[in-house]
Amino acid sequence: NLSFSAFLQPFSPVAPGLFRPVTILSYVLDAGIGGMQPWIFHASNILLHAVASILVFLLTRKLLQQDIPALAASLLFAVHPVHTEAVTWVSGRSELLAAMFVLVGVLFHLQSVGARHALPLQLGSALAYFLALSSKEIAVSLPFVLALLPFIHSRISQKDRTNSILLLLFVFIALSIYLLLRVGALGSLTIPLAHTRTAGLPTLDRLLLMPPVIARYILLMVFPWGLRLEYDWSSFPFLITAGSILLMILLLGLGWWLFRRGERVAAFGIAWFFFFLLPVANIIPIGELIAERFLYLPSVGFCILVGALFSSTEPRNRGANGEVMEFVSRLRSSKTVLIIMGTILLVFSSLTIRRNLDWRDPEILWRKTLALSPEAPHARENLIVMLLARGDLKEAGSLLAEELPRFPEKPMLHFLAGQLFRRTREDERAKKHFELALELGKPGNVEFTDFQRASVLLELWRFAEALPLLEHAASENPFDPSLLNNLGVAQAQLGKFPEAILSFERAIALYEEQGSLSEEDQRNLAGARGNLEMLRGVQ
Repeated sequence: NLSFSAFLQPFSPVAPGLFRPVTILSYVLDAGIGGMQPWIFHASNILLHAVASILVFLLTRKLLQQDIPALAASLLFAVHPVHTEAVTWVSGRSELLAAMFVLVGVLFHLQSVGARHALPLQLGSALAYFLALSSKEIAVSLPFVLALLPFIHSRISQKDRTNSILLLLFVFIALSIYLLLRVGALGSLTIPLAHTRTAGLPTLDRLLLMPPVIARYILLMVFPWGLRLEYDWSSFPFLITAGSILLMILLLGLGWWLFRRGERVAAFGIAWFFFFLLPVANIIPIGELIAERFLYLPSVGFCILVGALFSSTEPRNRGANGEVMEFVSRLRSSKTVLIIMGTILLVFSSLTIRRNLDWRDPEILWRKTLALSPEAPHARENLIVMLLARGDLKEAGSLLAEELPRFPEKPMLHFLAGQLFRRTREDERAKKHFELALELGKPGNVEFTDFQRASVLLELWRFAEALPLLEHAASENPFDPSLLNNLGVAQAQLGKFPEAILSFERAIALYEEQGSLSEEDQRNLAGARGNLEMLRGVQ
């Protein structure tokens, strides 16, 4: 049922520190329309991306008062390869919703300029900000963008600037309500440090990671090659850090130069890009150091910049830079714009299609990630899981033999090693690794959940210890069929046959609702059906 209790609870029990009730409600709505069929969730993401692309067109046209540059910016946003993760991955929904509501908030504000009844539009802008924040935390930077607009939009009068102050008051109220709800649901404002990718790093070391990461984001917008699901992270040589800082200074200097030359919309695009990168720059530690999906909202600024640079507006104050500005003017001739933008859109479209092919197969996705980022935190583990699921024990064993000596403290690797040796009938070796997994993955270890601890306990036939862990996990995540399947196993082994039957039936129903299943899920579904049939026979 569509329930607004989502505004009173965390986003996910396995992702502490996240509060995204609007995203939860969008998933609930999808499930109500199409059940757990994957296509409905993917269709919704595509629809949201299309809406966001249209909003980029409307915003750019509002700022430039020109259709062709606005269309170019919108199409660039629609086909940019770096958006593949946010759109193709169902979990990227939060990025799409946040961007859509941010764009609506800015458009409401611009629509209020010169309007006789501006108050409803300003209230709509504040409401959109609240919904954007409730979709994903990255939207927090919107007030900076709204505060900048009076200096960008030439039609904003002194009266409108006074109204802008009133709007910022409404926005502050919306932010305050969001923060109160967030603290009520999570008990804190930030993600617990132990759950962040930079946990354990001194503050200075973490801050020194930011310039190379931001530089990488800038390069991905211009040259979207080598896309991957996870990136290596550790430290960067001094020259890379220094060069990254220089790149950021040059880009910010370009924004200021454009603003002084009268190219205010182009400068606004650069400001937008940096404003919306700030929440994901790990100034306050977050779950990931770098992710392509984080670029979805900041990239709106990049697209506005491109549209503004190719607009037909004549540059002002040519002065000593007359030759440069003359070149820019010639570049902006409609024929040149069409040729350049057409080529860019064609290249980017082909890269996006190619990248989507990677996402059709999880094994290809993780193999490409591993090839580009050998130190990616989850790529090797996930690949081993897939190899075990399809019975490729040789390659799984080879990968484990490489990984375990490098990371002997990782409980998940010992869990996988235990599964491997159980499959090869080396029970003593399997038991040793399962016990190591339990020892290393003690309660509170953020890399080893209660569900995973319970799965190890099941392998060791310690059903009484596994049951409360599984019951607690199932209460927080009642739509995970593999969890319910394991819960049924524990219940059956402890003689709780009616409860086990209900767990297996629920697991089977959830698997069948999904339609398309991975090899591991197919094996789990077959196991759940076999367990259910056996229990009914016993009864």
